[in-house]
Amino acid sequence: MLKRLRYLLFGSPDRIITTISLVIGIVGLILSALAYKYPIPSPLYIVVRDTTIVLTFILIIVVFSLKYFKKDSMVEDFRELFNQQWASHHHMIHNFRDHYFWDIRNELAVNPNMSSAQFDAMKKNNFENVCRTILSDTRDIFLKYYNSRGFRIGDDLAVTVKLVIPADDAQNILNTLKGDKADTLNKTVDYIVTGYRDPHTWGAKPERTEIMRIIYQINEENTTFDEIVNKGKNFFLSNNLQKEHQKGQYKNQNSNWQYSYNSVLAVPIRYRRQGDHRATLVYGIISIDSLNPKSYELFDEKNTFHLLAASADLLTLMFGHFDMLQLSLGATKL
Repeated sequence: MLKRLRYLLFGSPDRIITTISLVIGIVGLILSALAYKYPIPSPLYIVVRDTTIVLTFILIIVVFSLKYFKKDSMVEDFRELFNQQWASHHHMIHNFRDHYFWDIRNELAVNPNMSSAQFDAMKKNNFENVCRTILSDTRDIFLKYYNSRGFRIGDDLAVTVKLVIPADDAQNILNTLKGDKADTLNKTVDYIVTGYRDPHTWGAKPERTEIMRIIYQINEENTTFDEIVNKGKNFFLSNNLQKEHQKGQYKNQNSNWQYSYNSVLAVPIRYRRQGDHRATLVYGIISIDSLNPKSYELFDEKNTFHLLAASADLLTLMFGHFDMLQLSLGATKL
């Protein structure tokens, strides 16, 4: 009861000012009543009452003036953060354009009859370059967004690209890692592997550098992959994975996931034809995650979904372009 009353009376600056004004008003009424009942010392009551009221008005004017200037400053800061966010989007798309018109076009112009091995090397090199810029810019955009929301998360944010790969490629990775001890994979299904991590996380958190080192199955034992790849959802998000895990609503093949993150938003890197979900190409998943110890509502299906989906679409263009180049080069050689 006392806690509720304290919140109602002093829960915000506006409520504090209202409470003070109410108290001063009541004190003024009491002094006026005393002046009426005891007329001899009434000038003293009037002086005390009027002085109190005047000082209160001065206090209110000062407080509201400070609030006005602070709010104006906050609005300017928000505008600046918003402008920075747009600039970051432009920077990300600009860099992506440069990769196409300089890196890929230049390599094909110099060596139009490149072999399959050379083409694969070009794909790998450009995949890493594009991921480096897009994941860095995506992380920067999210940090600016959270600053505009007043969320203080420091550097607790990681962006990852997971790749959907055929069983043969997954088997080759396992064979390289484990040799004769490698399990034999099901040749009729695809698998997922971590393809790239944003440069900040890669450099600052060595425990999260498992690039091309763990083969994940795409089934109900991996909730994120199952929801996006198998069920075709547009995203998967949670701001409290441990709570969902305790309820049996979240599973992860990596048994150490809880040491790295507790909140996640994942979006498919895919092409899906409008109005025809059968025409779908899934290249992978881009995810952003955080330990989120302060339990912020970091991820939602509106703002943050669209921020991450824009990055996913750029990566889809890259993979789709590689597909068309491979088909074109193959047709030329035939």
